[in-house]
Amino acid sequence: MILLLANGIDASFFQKRSKISSNALLASAENHSTSFSPYTHAKVQLTRQQLMNAQGRGIKSVLLSPDKSKIYSLNLEGLSVYEYDRKSRKLNRELRFKPTQGKGYNYQTRQWYSSMQEKPVEGCFSHDGKYLWVSLHNAGGIVAWNLHMVEKQIKQPIKEGYVVYSDQTRQLTQLKFIETGTTPKYISLAPEGDRLFVSNWHSNTISVIDISSDDPNDWKKIKDLKTKAVPRGIVASPSAKKLFSTNMASNSIMVRDMETYAVDTILTGYRQPRHLLEDEYYLYATLSSAEKLIKINKESLELSASCQTADDPRTIAFSEDKSLIFCTCYGDNKLEIYRAYDLEKVGEVKSYGGPVGVATYQEDNHVEVWVCNYKYASISIFDFDIVY
Repeated sequence: MILLLANGIDASFFQKRSKISSNALLASAENHSTSFSPYTHAKVQLTRQQLMNAQGRGIKSVLLSPDKSKIYSLNLEGLSVYEYDRKSRKLNRELRFKPTQGKGYNYQTRQWYSSMQEKPVEGCFSHDGKYLWVSLHNAGGIVAWNLHMVEKQIKQPIKEGYVVYSDQTRQLTQLKFIETGTTPKYISLAPEGDRLFVSNWHSNTISVIDISSDDPNDWKKIKDLKTKAVPRGIVASPSAKKLFSTNMASNSIMVRDMETYAVDTILTGYRQPRHLLEDEYYLYATLSSAEKLIKINKESLELSASCQTADDPRTIAFSEDKSLIFCTCYGDNKLEIYRAYDLEKVGEVKSYGGPVGVATYQEDNHVEVWVCNYKYASISIFDFDIVY
């Protein structure tokens, strides 16, 4: 079931419904009008939906490859990564990690327990899509999967696994392992492609990884940046030349200089900020316990818009044209759709089983949205048409 809301609403209505600062709205409309036209009245129509069951246990995130031909699911409880052909929606191959003993963390009891190290959480591509980086929840580090499967000898430290193809043939593989901090989560690529930034949940740090070389044996951690409590989302902004990061337990968003790593400011008063997105002028964040989606001006660092979401908003993703924001809401089993211009909700659809990750592909006015459902080990695929 999808709820569609009306379009054709004037700017004054936007100001009231989305709590937009009138000055910020007028400034954005005046200075960046071409960025928002014709997206100021965008809405969506659901045209098709598909459910893919048993697609790897405990799926935490999904990613679209840089060439837009493949979707990757990172399966925390399955100790694996699945690669799908996006167009046919069929499984191409699976990376299975060789498990080793480690310590996991129970978020309900807040206790450490015996577990496996190789539990994938989030991912990021580098080197023009050649490598898929994966954070391993219990390993204290990240690994790089060479998607071309052609690599010279990799020096220790490494993680081992094997790739299973659709015809069930297997290929052993070694993956470069880079130590970070405890419980690595989000991975963000620097605009120049020479560094990775990794948030470490229990270390209260962001690790900076040098990947400027084409040789994996040259990659190394160069610095750990101290954060506030429980860092999660990261945006390495090319337009602002800033590194933005969320601190969930300290209710803040940290702003750093991209090159010196000096802290410029800390934005406070945002309850449990989780995931971050950016466009040219604005930063967007989900506030988990506050159940909100917010929009911040990257230059003034002032709040431009705020709206209420369903229970426990997690990951957000743009449509490719950045007219819409797709938000997974774990507690209410919903995918919600918001207009980026004013954060007006233009649609919602049920995605049962605890939706957490989301990835989008757009062609013309058609958007394909992949949502992973953690509890049900399933992927929901929704097809929407954007009406401008």
